[in-house]
Amino acid sequence: MLPAQPPARAGYAFERPALLQQQRIFGLAHGVHLLLSGCLDRQENAPAARQAYDLWYARQRGALERVRSVLADHFFVSQATPVRWQDIARALGLKETIYPSLGDVPLAAACASLPQALAEPRYDFAAQLEKLDDAAR
Repeated sequence: MLPAQPPARAGYAFERPALLQQQRIFGLAHGVHLLLSGCLDRQENAPAARQAYDLWYARQRGALERVRSVLADHFFVSQATPVRWQDIARALGLKETIYPSLGDVPLAAACASLPQALAEPRYDFAAQLEKLDDAAR
């Protein structure tokens, strides 16, 4: 698949709170994806991390697709080329690997905490978008 054209916009939309919330959700989901990738690459608690991620993703798939679609429209306006997750991550200036974000935290510890973290409200993006919709009404 070809990469998207350069974004028409870049960075966070601080002047648009609803869009900023969706950018925040995207950033958190991106971090989850990167952590899972690191866990799978290094086999650090990989089975538990994968199982937790799969369950979480099944519940969040619709919300994540909605956020991806909104941000694709925001950053890339209307383009003929499909906008991929990585294109949006680059437009937001997000990292492409989890390792710089881990700091002093060992990957094994981060992977071990993933199942518990994904159960927290912070990662219930569907509920967050529902609240955002309620506030908009």
